Amino acid sequence: MHEHLLIMDDPDYIPDEIWSEVYRTLDQVSDECGAEILSNGCILKYEGWSGFCASELPEDEIAGYAEDQSHLIIDREWIPKMAKREYKIIDGGYIPQGLYGIIWAIFRKERNLNNKR
Repeated sequence: MHEHLLIMDDPDYIPDEIWSEVYRTLDQVSDECGAEILSNGCILKYEGWSGFCASELPEDEIAGYAEDQSHLIIDREWIPKMAKREYKIIDGGYIPQGLYGIIWAIFRKERNLNNKR
C-alpha cells in the first residue's frame, strides 16, 4: 500500500478507499494514457510508456529513461495544464509496471480561489 504521510484532517489526505481505486485503475494500464474521475472528485491522470515513446533507445534502457522523464512530464505538462483548470497535484510518480512503466498523478480541485465565479 502507498505510504500515507498526510494526516486525516489535512484537505489533501487521500483515504485508503481512494488509493484502492487508484491501484485498480493503474493495474489495468499498459501503454495507454487517460484520466479517471475518482469517487472523491479528484482526477487520476496516467500514461503508460511504450517502446514508441523512446524508440531511439535500446529496449533495455527504455524503462530507466521513462522513470527519469516521468517527473518532467508531471511538472512541465500535467501540473500547468491542470492548474489552468484550477486543480492542484496531491500525489504522483512513476511505477514500474505495464510495458515500460506508468506515470500517474492525482489532482484535486483548488479551494478558496477568491470566488472567481
